Amino acid sequence: TRDGKMLNSFAARLLVGVSVLALPVLVAEGAAAQTASEGQQPSTVATAPPADEEDAGDRIVVTGSRLAVTGFTAPTPVTQFDRELLDSQPAVSLGDVLSVMPTFRNSTGPSQNQRNVGAGQNTLDLRGLGRGRTLVLVDSLRFTPTNSDGSFDTNMIPAGLIERIDVVTGGASAAYGSDAVSGVINIILKDNLEGIQGSIQYGISEEGDQQQPVISLAAGMTFDDGRGSILIGGDIAESSGVGTIYTRDWGQQEGALIAYGNGRAAGLPSRAFLSDVTYAAQSAGGLITSGPLRGVAFGEDGKPFNFSYGTIYSNLMVGGTNPGMNPFGNWPLDTPIRRRTALARASYDLTDNITLFADLNYGYSDGTGFTSFHQGSWIIARDNPFLPTSIRDQMVTSGLNTITVGRVLTTEDGGGYPQLFTRETLRGVVGARGEVFDDWKWNVAFQTGKNTTDQYVYNMILPANYAAGVSVVMGPNGAPVCGPIATNPNLTAISRPNVQAGCVPINIFGEGSLSDAAQDYITGTAFQGQEFKRDSWSADISGSPLSTWAGPVQVALGAEYRKDSLTNTADPNAIRQIWAFYNNQVYSGGEEVTEGFVEVGVPLAADQFLATSLDLNGAFRRTDYSLSGEVDTWKVGLTYEPVDELLFRITKSRDIRAPDLGQLYALTGSGVNVASFVNPINGQTGVLNTSTSGNLGLTPEIADTLTWGVVVQPSWEVLSGLSASLDFFDIQIEGAIGGIGASQILTNCAAGLSAYCAFVTFNSTPFGIANVATSSFNLNQLEASGFDYEVAYDVPLAALPLQLPGELNLRLIGSHMDKLTSTAPGAPLIDRAGSLQNNGVPDWTANFTASYKLDGLAVNLGARYIAESLYDSTLVGPDSSNYNPASANSIADNVFPAEVYWNLGASYDLVDSAGSKVQIFGQINNLLDKDPPVFAAVAINSGGNPYDLVGRRFVAGVRFKY
Repeated sequence: TRDGKMLNSFAARLLVGVSVLALPVLVAEGAAAQTASEGQQPSTVATAPPADEEDAGDRIVVTGSRLAVTGFTAPTPVTQFDRELLDSQPAVSLGDVLSVMPTFRNSTGPSQNQRNVGAGQNTLDLRGLGRGRTLVLVDSLRFTPTNSDGSFDTNMIPAGLIERIDVVTGGASAAYGSDAVSGVINIILKDNLEGIQGSIQYGISEEGDQQQPVISLAAGMTFDDGRGSILIGGDIAESSGVGTIYTRDWGQQEGALIAYGNGRAAGLPSRAFLSDVTYAAQSAGGLITSGPLRGVAFGEDGKPFNFSYGTIYSNLMVGGTNPGMNPFGNWPLDTPIRRRTALARASYDLTDNITLFADLNYGYSDGTGFTSFHQGSWIIARDNPFLPTSIRDQMVTSGLNTITVGRVLTTEDGGGYPQLFTRETLRGVVGARGEVFDDWKWNVAFQTGKNTTDQYVYNMILPANYAAGVSVVMGPNGAPVCGPIATNPNLTAISRPNVQAGCVPINIFGEGSLSDAAQDYITGTAFQGQEFKRDSWSADISGSPLSTWAGPVQVALGAEYRKDSLTNTADPNAIRQIWAFYNNQVYSGGEEVTEGFVEVGVPLAADQFLATSLDLNGAFRRTDYSLSGEVDTWKVGLTYEPVDELLFRITKSRDIRAPDLGQLYALTGSGVNVASFVNPINGQTGVLNTSTSGNLGLTPEIADTLTWGVVVQPSWEVLSGLSASLDFFDIQIEGAIGGIGASQILTNCAAGLSAYCAFVTFNSTPFGIANVATSSFNLNQLEASGFDYEVAYDVPLAALPLQLPGELNLRLIGSHMDKLTSTAPGAPLIDRAGSLQNNGVPDWTANFTASYKLDGLAVNLGARYIAESLYDSTLVGPDSSNYNPASANSIADNVFPAEVYWNLGASYDLVDSAGSKVQIFGQINNLLDKDPPVFAAVAINSGGNPYDLVGRRFVAGVRFKY
C-alpha cells in the first residue's frame, strides 16, 4: 500500500462487510439445520455449473445465463478459453492473449500504448464498441476499476492462477448488470490448490529486444479434514519493450501520410503514404526556414551546414536529409511494462451447507512511453550572442535583423516527453455460499477495493518560458541573458503573462545545445493522480421451485449495491493550465447504484419427436442510479433442439451502459486557445478559451441486442468429436455518450438550446466569452452487426483407417463485422467495419489452433488471420468506384493487406507422476517473421493496430507442480 491510511481504511471496510454478511449466514445456517432435521440431504449439484465440472466448486459462473451450462447450449453465445489454451500461448499478461482473439479489438496493450495515454495497460474491448461497454468480472464479481471509465486493467490479475475465461458475446445487462452492452468477460480463478505449482519463462525477440521474464508461483493446502483451504500465489512479469521504428528495417523507410495540398497537379489525390518522410521546417539542431539564409542548419556545437531538402509538402518533405526526424520517430513499437500481482484465498466449510470465503488481491503495474518530439519555430535577433559568427556576418551583409529558426527538441534536449504510469490495486472480498431448502444455492459477498493511478509526464510549459528563453541578449556583465519580455517577438498577449520568473537564456543552435538549467526552466514533470474506490454488496439465490411436464423450472434472483468514488489530483502548473498538454484539474465525485434481478428458465418440451428440448430463458433487472434514476433491462432467450445433434438459439435483450465517473465529473484544462473565433451569439471576434468538464446530466445509453444462431454437434462415427456454431448479432445503441466541441456548443446555445449555454462562461468583454467547457452528451447512435463462428473437432485418430496414436484437437474461432457505424447530430454516418484508423476493426478475423498430444509430448500450431482492410473508411482510394483524385478525401492507396501470423509451440512432461509434474515448453511467435506493412506503424495511430510490429520472438520455460 501507499500508506497506512489506505490499509486502515481498507481493513475497516472489510470489517463492516463481515458484520453485514453475518446475518444471512446465520439465517441460512438455521434453515440448513431445519432441513437436516427433516431427514433431507443437501444437494451437491450446482444450479449453474461450469463446463469443467471436475473443479467446479459451488460458484455461479458466467455462461450467458445464470442458469445455462456451456457455450454450446446457452441461449446467448459463449466462448470459453481454458487453462490449456492459455498455457499454449505464454505471454506477459492475460490481455496479450485475449486482445488478438477475433471478437476483440486489439487496441490496448504494450504494442498499442505507444499511441495512447495509459502506457502499460491491458484492457479489453469486445466488438470495437469501446472498453467501457465491455463488462469484465472476476469470479462473477465486478473488480475494482482501474480507469475513470470503469474499465479494468487485466494486469491486476495473477495470470498463473486463472482457471479459465468465459466470454459472453452478446448483451447481458439483465443478468450481469450495467456496461454489458457488447458482452461479458468472466475470469475464473483457481478455487483451491494442494501443494505447489508455478512456472518460469523468458521471452526475447529475434532482434534482441522485448526481453520478457515471467515468474508465477502458487501454493495451497487444506486443513481440518478438508473443511478449509488456503491458496496464495502471484506473478512477477516484465517486458523491456521495443524501440522506435528505426529499430526495424521496415521502419527505417520512414513512412508517413503526406498531403499534396489544394494546388496539386491534376490526377494527384489529396494525400498519399510515402517513404523517406521527415520534417521540412525543423531539425534536431535548428534550421533557418525563411529569407536568403533559408536552408542553413546547425549541427554539433552549432556548426552551420547546408540542409538537404527533398520535395516539400507543408511541414514535411520526401527525400532530402534530416536524420531521425520522421514524425513518428519517437514512439516506441512496444512500451516497457512491469507487473506484480498477488492473491490470497481462503475458504472454510462452516457446516455441510455453508462455506465462508475470503479473497485478498494486490496488483501493481507500471509502463513507460514517449510522445512526439516538441517542435517550435522561433524568431532570433541578430544580436543573439549564441548565434554563430558566420551567420551573423551573413545577416549583416543581407540586411537581416532577424531569422526564423525551426527546432525539434529531441530526448537529449528534454523534448522527448517520456511518460510513466503506475497503477496499484488492493481489493478484498468476504462472503459465504451454500445450500438451503435442499437444492437452492445462495451466495452473499462484500468487497472493497481501491485503485490508485499516478501519471508522470516530462512536459513543457506552454510556449511562454521557451519563447522567453530563446530571445537572448548580452547582459551588462558580458554574459547572455533573456531579452525584455515586453518586446519579445515570440510572445503574444496570451502567453506573456505565463512567463515564469528566473528566465534562463537558451541556445537553440546545435544538437544537444540546451543546458541543464535551460531544460529545467522550460520543462518539468506534470502529475496527475487518480484514485478509484468501490464498496459493493451482492446476494443471490437460485434453485427450482417447481417442475413442468418438460422438467424443472429454474429461478435465480438477487440484489447488488455498489458505491463508487473518483478523486483526481494534479500539480500546480496543470491547475494553472500552462503545460503544453495534460492540464488535468482537481475534481472528485461518486455514485451509488442499487440493482435487483430475476432470471427464469422454463423447459417447454423435452424428449419429444422433433423436440429433444425447447427451453425459454428470461431475465429482468431494475437498476437505480443515484444521479440518473431508474432504468430497466431485460432479456428473452429461446433454445430449440429438434434432435440431439442440432440446436437453435435466439436472444433479444435491452442493455445499458451508464455514464462513467470520468464523463460525469472530469475537469481538464486544454491549455489551447482558438484565435480569431467568431462568437455566434454576438458576432464578435476574439480569442476562445476552452477546457473540458463532466456532465452530471448524462443518462445511461440504451442498447437493443439481437443474437441468433445454430449449433451442430454430430454424434455419428468420425464426426462425433465435432462441434460447430454460427451466431449472428446486431447491437443498436441509442443515446451513446460522445463529446461535442466548443464551436458546436456555442452554435447550439445561440440557437436557443439553454442546456448548452450552461457550459459557457460569459464575461463583460466585447467578445463576451471567458471560456467554453467542452463536454459529453447523449447524442450519438452506434450499431454493430455481423456474425461469429466456432468449429472444434477432437479428431478420433484411433478410429481412422490408419489408427494413428495420440490426440489431435482442431479449433477455429472467427468473426465477421458487417457493420460498425456511428452517427452524431449534423454529421454523416461513418462505418468503421473493415477499416483500421479511428477505432475501426477488420471485417474478417480468425484464429486457428491445432494441438497434438502423444504421451508427454504436446505440439500446437496456431494461425491468426486478419482480412484486407481499408486504412480509413472516410477516405476514398483507387480501389473504390467512387474514387476521384480531385476530391478532398481522396488518397493514393487506402488498402492495407490481409495477413496470417503463425505460431508454433511445444511442451514435454519430464516428470508426470501422481501429484508431481515438471514440464518444459517453448513457443515461437510470428514464426515466419512477417514484417507489418511499411506504413502500418505510422498510419494506424488512432485505434487498434492488428499487425505484428515486433517480428519473430521466442519464449521458453518450465512449469512444475508438486
